[in-house]
Amino acid sequence: MAAARLAARRASDAAQRGADAMRETQALESISSAQAEAKRIADAEEARLMEELDRKRSEAEAEAQRMKLEVARKRAEAEAEARRVQAELDATKRAADEEKAQLEAKLAEARRAADTESQRLVDSRRESARARAAEARAAADALEAEGRAKRRAEQAAAAERAASEKRALAERRAEEEQAAAERRAADARRRAEAQAAAEKRALEARKAQRRAAEAEEERRAAEERERRAAEERAVEARLAAERRVAERKAQEESDRKAAAAAAQKLATRRAREAARGAEVVEVAVARKASVPTQPAPKRRSPMKKSPPKRRQSLGRDRDLPPPSPPPATRKSAKKSPPKRRQSLGRDLPPPPPPPPARSDRSPLSPSNRRRSKKTPQKVTTATQMTPQPPVAQRSISFESPLPTADAPSVRPTPRAYPPPTPDSRVHKEAMRRRRLSAATPPQRTRKVFDAFDLTEESAARMIQSRWRCHDACWQFFLGLGAAVEIQRRFRGILARSPSRSPVRRGASLSPLRIARTVSAPAAVQQSTVVVAVVFPNEGVLITCQALVRGRRVRAASYRRSPPLWSVRKRADAAAKKATPSATLGARCRKALALVESGARLEDVRGACAALESSTRLSPSCCEALAASDGAIAALLKLARACNRSRPHVDLLTLMLRTLANVSERSPTLACRVAETEPCVDVLLDLVQVFRDRPVPFGIATGLLTTLAAADIGARNACASPAATKRLASVAALLKLRDHHAQGAALAAFRRTLATA
Repeated sequence: MAAARLAARRASDAAQRGADAMRETQALESISSAQAEAKRIADAEEARLMEELDRKRSEAEAEAQRMKLEVARKRAEAEAEARRVQAELDATKRAADEEKAQLEAKLAEARRAADTESQRLVDSRRESARARAAEARAAADALEAEGRAKRRAEQAAAAERAASEKRALAERRAEEEQAAAERRAADARRRAEAQAAAEKRALEARKAQRRAAEAEEERRAAEERERRAAEERAVEARLAAERRVAERKAQEESDRKAAAAAAQKLATRRAREAARGAEVVEVAVARKASVPTQPAPKRRSPMKKSPPKRRQSLGRDRDLPPPSPPPATRKSAKKSPPKRRQSLGRDLPPPPPPPPARSDRSPLSPSNRRRSKKTPQKVTTATQMTPQPPVAQRSISFESPLPTADAPSVRPTPRAYPPPTPDSRVHKEAMRRRRLSAATPPQRTRKVFDAFDLTEESAARMIQSRWRCHDACWQFFLGLGAAVEIQRRFRGILARSPSRSPVRRGASLSPLRIARTVSAPAAVQQSTVVVAVVFPNEGVLITCQALVRGRRVRAASYRRSPPLWSVRKRADAAAKKATPSATLGARCRKALALVESGARLEDVRGACAALESSTRLSPSCCEALAASDGAIAALLKLARACNRSRPHVDLLTLMLRTLANVSERSPTLACRVAETEPCVDVLLDLVQVFRDRPVPFGIATGLLTTLAAADIGARNACASPAATKRLASVAALLKLRDHHAQGAALAAFRRTLATA
């Protein structure tokens, strides 16, 4: 009946496993179809994003091309203007040359006329005087014409200088417009790239979400498979437990039968021994009655150096408890005189003399050489001449558990489950046998050492052989343990290898996961108990628990996503290579100390670069800069001391970016920057001085806008009549010089002030 139920249960389990396999196959098919659909959608989305990216890239390139064409057009206009000015200059030069030629021709004609007049009026003083006067007038006219020519030449040179200045201005304007167009094109290209990167990141995030969903589905399927496998193992374990219970019951039944048979045999053997002992006693009593009694010979006293009597005999009778006297012996003992009260053993011959005492010296020494023993003369008495019973009868004991020579020895069976009760007869008999067996090996070992007369060499050989045996066994077990460990590691590697299918990998890893799940809480609890004993503080316990949980979460994340492990390794390598002095906080503190010390402009360039990077990346560095004593004032003082050279402009840009980073971090920090006394005045001076430099002008204008929006004192200072007049003059100059970018930034700042 039980076999039928077991077969029915196995059939139902097989049917259930078949149904689970079908459901798993369907789930895998649905997962594969969902993965194919997700891949198709992802490919379509990626194609759409790539088309959008190409379109935006083409638009950015078209915008850049348009900007280039605009720059080329403006450059052509500037070149045309320069050519027109050059043509005007050339025309002016030609007119001056023509006028000079005319004046020279007139001077030549005047000279010729003066010569003819002087020749005609040579004889007459009046005519000569007129000639001299005409010559003087001609010389004056020539000098005046030469002065006019010089003035015309100076005017032409001034016109040429003005044309060169206009040409340089046109070239500089064209370069600035080209740079602005390139910046706008680069900004457009960066915006397009940033948007494309954002869309790509969004696509990657969606892909990661889909992969996470697929991994979650796979994990759930693996958990379902593990659960079914665990249920199957539980069913198998239950069946195995039932089989073990049945086997245990059968073993207990067989043990009970064996114990009953052993007890029956023991009772039979004891009855036989009792009958045989009674016969021996009757024979001994009859012999004593037929032979006249004589006083027992006095036994020689043993030597002082002799070992105890239990070491004299090599027979088995010394390992047995002393036999109890039979009833017949007791009666004879009562009737005999007190000195004749002896047991059955007194009728036997005395034991042999003990062996000589051994010394610790070598057996070859003269003191340890064997000498001839003087055997004492035996006294022949009637008691000694009587026939003695066999030696085997001396080992008879009515309470001895050991079997005799003719009785078969029955080895006790191993303890069954459950063990017998302590007050049972079988238990008592087993305990007595165990005590006797525990006392027997030392006695047997001593017998062996007494029987074999060991020397130092033989003892050394025995010790060496035992040690070689022990070492060989130990090496064998070490090799066996190493082989088992290697097999376990290799099987774990095979189970975790990514080349296997997910189903087989999940089926092989499920026992490992179950074992880890079972052993992990115990290990954590044990470590927690140890930490609680060593460190009784609650914060230390919480920290240890957080470390353990964090390690477990990181290990799980590394298993789910292997690239995270490489990222973590790179981060650890970077952390090992990093030094504490290279951190943002250390660099910021060092730069603040250098700036507050009042160093020169040439010495603070590295400090300003460190402050700009630290305030741009770390909010704590911004708070440290705002809370420092005199750092902002020192930066403003250095900014006011900068001139229009290129190194000073770069240093000023770093300082302004540092202040802008601090102000844009939070309104509170902006108020701290604005409360520094010369802040608004210094920024207005920088706006006026560097109006033709787009980078520092834009940063200073943006910083003024941030401070005016955050602090009412800075807003009132920017809206004062003097500041308004200065800003209006700067706006007029920017409009006159066609600085559109700076003009737009300044107009935005003025609109902010008007709105506030």
